[in-house]
Amino acid sequence: MFQPMALTVICALTAAFVLAFTFIPAMVALVVRAPVQERPNRVVEIARRAYAPALRTALLFRRVAVVGAVVLFGASVALFARLGQEFAPTLSELDILVQPVRIPSTSLATATELQRALERTLEPFPEVAFVFSRTGTAEMAVDPMPFYVSDTFVVLKPRSEWPDPGETKEDIRERVEGAAQRIPGSNYEFTQPIQMRFNELLAGVRGDLAIKIFGDEFETLLPAAERIEAVLRKIDGAADIRVEQVSGAPVLNIDVNRAALSRYGLSAADVHEVAAIAIGGRAAGQIFEGDRRFDIVVRLPESFREDLSALERIPIPLAMRENGGTGERTDQKGPHVQTVPLNSVATLHVAEGPNQISRENGKRRIVVQANVRGRDIASFVAEAQQRIARDVKLPPGTWLEWGGQFKNLEEAKARLAIVVPICFLLIFLLLFSSFGNVKDALLVFSAVP
Repeated sequence: MFQPMALTVICALTAAFVLAFTFIPAMVALVVRAPVQERPNRVVEIARRAYAPALRTALLFRRVAVVGAVVLFGASVALFARLGQEFAPTLSELDILVQPVRIPSTSLATATELQRALERTLEPFPEVAFVFSRTGTAEMAVDPMPFYVSDTFVVLKPRSEWPDPGETKEDIRERVEGAAQRIPGSNYEFTQPIQMRFNELLAGVRGDLAIKIFGDEFETLLPAAERIEAVLRKIDGAADIRVEQVSGAPVLNIDVNRAALSRYGLSAADVHEVAAIAIGGRAAGQIFEGDRRFDIVVRLPESFREDLSALERIPIPLAMRENGGTGERTDQKGPHVQTVPLNSVATLHVAEGPNQISRENGKRRIVVQANVRGRDIASFVAEAQQRIARDVKLPPGTWLEWGGQFKNLEEAKARLAIVVPICFLLIFLLLFSSFGNVKDALLVFSAVP
């Protein structure tokens, strides 16, 4: 994010350094030809008249001046220690991003209906210019996400067109949040479009803070994540707290009856293959249209795939009895295929399965993310770490990592701890080379920081 600006500043300073030794002296020799005279500057003279009495008073009461300076410096250090810490200031964008997150079993039709209801609720606000949404993954999958998650962009009008000039964007966000919460079926996260994108690029999550819980099994990770979520909700400044959805997706389980399979001469692979073709489909050929070709997919109609009782009646072909090496299934009436219904060799039921399995560095993880409002992220994380260490006991084999903007803040502080002393050392060496003694160099250096 800051690399382009840093490169621009470096290029500008390098060019100025070269011009100071080449172009500037040549132009001075060409342009400044008349005798140069030093004249008093009116601005400097006014500043000197105000500064001289203050300097004489300070020299007259030097002990008071030194003690006062030390007291002011100590007060500034105490005030600096109480300041909050942020990786980068939160820029106030003119737009609001509302991200509804629904249960994983939400269908696309239901998600679209809920999203339209949200848009109709937010569009009548007098400060809102228009509202548009994006559900699921776009055609260019640079931001993949499931269709039960939507990005709702609330574009506000210019501040001059707001009915109440004294209203702030935070006031509008609170009203938008209150209106959105009245629509059931969704949990909401409120942020800004650019801020959300930077959080996702920097930390892989859309919130300001990410607590990553690593382990081997979700059965132990999920309860720990829920306990951490409960602790975060009690901390001042926490908002939009959400645990990564790792379960809740509807899964059709086909449990085969091994005894029945052996009686019919079938295998579990035979049953699963027929069910996969009927429900998911399989390419049975191709259609050519000029240079283009399309697969012909065979599967059951949508109405049958939604009906569990219809799926139970899917015919399963029995083991083939060869007839003279022809490979046809025959009996006394001629060639035919003997079948049994699916429910005679297997049991079908719908259950909750894993929604997603996230890994990082070879370990499974669950992320608890949150936004921080009304306070700095460093003090929030310090309080959260203290409370989680006290109130949450992690199962054996699990551990936490803190990410988001806090991780970038810690990395920036580590770099500054190296860069700042080096800069001060270089400044002192330049002053020492100019004055030739340590006393004068230290005297001037004391005012440089």
